[in-house]
Amino acid sequence: MKTIVLITNIPTPYRVPLFNELDAALRVRGLRLHVIFGAATYARRNFKLDPASFQFEHTFLDAAVIQRGDSEKTTFLYKGLGRVLDRLAPEKIIVSGFSPATIKVYLRSLRSALTFGKNVPFIIWNGSIEAAYRPEGWMKRTVRRLIAKRATAAVAYGSRAKEYLVKLGFLPSRVFVGINTVDTSFFSRSTEKARQVRASAQASGVYHLLSIGYLSPRKNVHQLIELMRLLHAQRKDVVLDLVGDGSERQHLEALARSYGLEDAVRFHGYLQKDELPAVMAEASLFLFQTDFDIWGLVLNEAMAAGLPVICSPNAGAAADLIREGETGYIMDFNQLEDVAAKVNELLSHPERCKQIGANAAGYISRFVALQNSVAGFLAALE
Repeated sequence: MKTIVLITNIPTPYRVPLFNELDAALRVRGLRLHVIFGAATYARRNFKLDPASFQFEHTFLDAAVIQRGDSEKTTFLYKGLGRVLDRLAPEKIIVSGFSPATIKVYLRSLRSALTFGKNVPFIIWNGSIEAAYRPEGWMKRTVRRLIAKRATAAVAYGSRAKEYLVKLGFLPSRVFVGINTVDTSFFSRSTEKARQVRASAQASGVYHLLSIGYLSPRKNVHQLIELMRLLHAQRKDVVLDLVGDGSERQHLEALARSYGLEDAVRFHGYLQKDELPAVMAEASLFLFQTDFDIWGLVLNEAMAAGLPVICSPNAGAAADLIREGETGYIMDFNQLEDVAAKVNELLSHPERCKQIGANAAGYISRFVALQNSVAGFLAALE
């Protein structure tokens, strides 16, 4: 059985189900998936994974990493990658992003062509997007253009990632969207079950706003506390649930206290995947105020759970997941008074809020499930 190799940094709860699904689809076609991970984990990652959930073949490389500043800036060196590729002799290679692994695969392909006259087909799996306020250096852009010229195809996270790849030199016909997603059925099914449990309890009369993510400067979580200050000047029946941990937590807790919001802003810390449906079931609205995310998988999770969302335009996922007024809203969180007005409007019309959440869940189920993502990979491979 021929092997398709996929190279990425570490296993995560949102990628393992995708790799399981891709492996199953490949085996129907007489192929198998082998995932090469740069490491088992790294400092910022607090999730727990059951090794039994890996239904695909895999290899962990030596955990050689470079960490700069906080743990968000971690580079994997993929030590020993060449030896593993020699052993596996893959039919094709899928490599994530434009990492050191991608450069190694590019050089390997180039050397094979020059030495043996044989091409080693490789595919870029990319989520990078272009943002005017985050320009790339000329050297990075040049290296990526060279890699794009040699790659046989690409799988993009979504429409903005596809636009980026085309600007690097890929023909549009060679870029396939394997929508960036998670096991959406888990969030849909588990959150609905949690809602049924809550329905049997007495209603609290309190509306919960939910945010999930790292408490780091890039996530702009301070804007949500400022938002709560505006909301609490008008109503006292709103609570903000912050799920996640990070370098900004102490500062954010102090900010909430300074506004007298210590009871209205709840810091839950990091929660494992299985713990998220309970807080999602309690929420009326999901907020994603990021300064920059190439995607933002928490949007997939929240929408699959049936939550209406207000999303920053700085999230790459916004262009593909948000249908304005139908599945959610795209709003600039720098305009907090406008966001507060929208939150008030939605909370004052709970049936409309529920309908938008139902629309969001339906959209995710039809267009953003694991099968939709796998279809993009298969198209690129074929």
